[in-house]
Amino acid sequence: MLKKIIITLALIIPAFGFAQKIGTVDVDAIFKAMPELAVAEQQFNEFSNAYKAELSRLNEQMDKEYAEFQALADSNPIKASRQRSLEDLQMKIQQFYETANRDMENERQRLMQPIHDRIDAAINSVGTRNGFSVILPQASVSFVGPDVADCTSLVKAELKIAD
Repeated sequence: MLKKIIITLALIIPAFGFAQKIGTVDVDAIFKAMPELAVAEQQFNEFSNAYKAELSRLNEQMDKEYAEFQALADSNPIKASRQRSLEDLQMKIQQFYETANRDMENERQRLMQPIHDRIDAAINSVGTRNGFSVILPQASVSFVGPDVADCTSLVKAELKIAD
């Protein structure tokens, strides 16, 4: 909604005689080119591998206990106790899975936020230094006229990323 308002204002203001300098930027391409991305992805993989290992251990435990449960005769009085134990373990695995997903999403966001912040700062710097009224992400723009500048290379230069 905010993007539509910005675009509308960008189109209406020139009608009042104000000269506008509008640009677009390919944020995804810049994000993928950031050198910090590889480091953040490596840190995230190490973080998530610890959760994967624990989940694997819990699943192995479940498989072992389930095999032991199935080996018991139906008349064995311990079978009901083992069934409750399996149900508790299944609930524990489900809770662990939910916690792991939430923690991994939070960790990914924590690791990626500085990269996004750095890109945003570079876009602001390029916009201010080059007199742009607005710089929009290319992914959210349906049409770009010939008078709209592609600022991607300027932002990459600001971030010292090879074009």
